[in-house]
Amino acid sequence: MMVTVSAGDTKVWRRHTPIAQLAIWAAWLAGAAIFLACWQLISEKTIWPFVLDAPAQAHDLAARMVPPDWSFMTRLWRPLWDTLNIATLGTAIGILIAIPVAYCAARNTTPSAALARPLALFIIVSSRSINSLIWALMLVTIVGPGVLAGMLAIALRSIGFCAKLLYEAIEEIDASQVEAVRATGASNAQVTAYGIVPQVMPAFAGISVFRWDINIRESTVLGLVGAGGIGLPLNAAITSLARRRCRSFCSSSLRPSCLANGCRPRYATQLSEQRDRFPALACPHSDASIACCGRDHERRCLQVRTWETHQRRCTLNLSIRPRRIR
Repeated sequence: MMVTVSAGDTKVWRRHTPIAQLAIWAAWLAGAAIFLACWQLISEKTIWPFVLDAPAQAHDLAARMVPPDWSFMTRLWRPLWDTLNIATLGTAIGILIAIPVAYCAARNTTPSAALARPLALFIIVSSRSINSLIWALMLVTIVGPGVLAGMLAIALRSIGFCAKLLYEAIEEIDASQVEAVRATGASNAQVTAYGIVPQVMPAFAGISVFRWDINIRESTVLGLVGAGGIGLPLNAAITSLARRRCRSFCSSSLRPSCLANGCRPRYATQLSEQRDRFPALACPHSDASIACCGRDHERRCLQVRTWETHQRRCTLNLSIRPRRIR
C-alpha cells in the first residue's frame, strides 16, 4: 500500500500500480538470491565438523581458565597503568587535533570551502579508514615498540572519530545565537567563543568521554603488535597456553572499562539545561535575537546605556561591546 497526503492533511490510501508491485517483488527476489549465493559461498569455505565441535571446545577452554591465577594479578598493575596512559594521552592528543579539523570541516565555520574543508574532510576519512592495529603496526616500525607507538596509534584513530561528530554538531547549532553575537560587533574569535562553543560544549563532552571509553578497549589489544600495554603479557600468556593467566587478564581488563563507563559527562547535561533556560529578546533594529537571562524585559528598542545595564545584569555575560544603535 502507498500513502499520499492531500491538501487537507488527510491520509489517502492507494494501491501500488502493477509495475510498482512487480518492482517490489523483483527487489525481494533479488535480495533472496544474493543471500543464498553468499550462504553457499560461506558454506564452501567452512569446515562444518569444526563448527559442530565448537560447544565442546568452548566448554573445555572455559574449564581450563577456571579458577584464575590470582597470584599473577600483581604483575599486571604496571601494564594496566600503561594501558590507561595510552588511552588517556592518545585521546587527549586526538581531541586537540580534531578541534581545528572539525572547525575547518563544518560548512558554517570553515575559512575556505574550496581548500580548507576538502582537506579537513580528507583527514577525517583517512583517520577513520585505518584501524588502530594497522596504525600501531606502522608506528612500531617507525618509532619502535613501546607505549609511544600505542599512544600515537590511538591519537591518529581518534582524530577522525572526534572531528566527524564534532563538525556535525557545529553544523547543527542555532544560527540565530551566532547572528545575535555578531550583531553586537563581535570579532570572529568572540563569535566562536560566545556563539558557537557554548552550543557544542555538551556534545563535545559526550564525544570526548565516549571516545576515551572506546580507546581503553582498543588499547588493551595494541600490545599484541608490540605497542605496549596489557596486550603484550596477554600475547605471552596465549602463546604459552596459560589459560588461567588469560582469565586473569580478562578480569583485569574489566576494571578500566568500568571506570570509563562510570565517568559520565554530567556537566554536559547541566550545560544543555542552562543553555535552554536562556530565551531571546528581540530588538527591532536587528533581525538577530539577543540572548538574555530570561527575566521579564519590555520589548522595546534598547539604547546603548540600557543595553549595557541589561548586559551587566544578565546571567549570560557576553563580555562584548554592544553595537551602538542610531
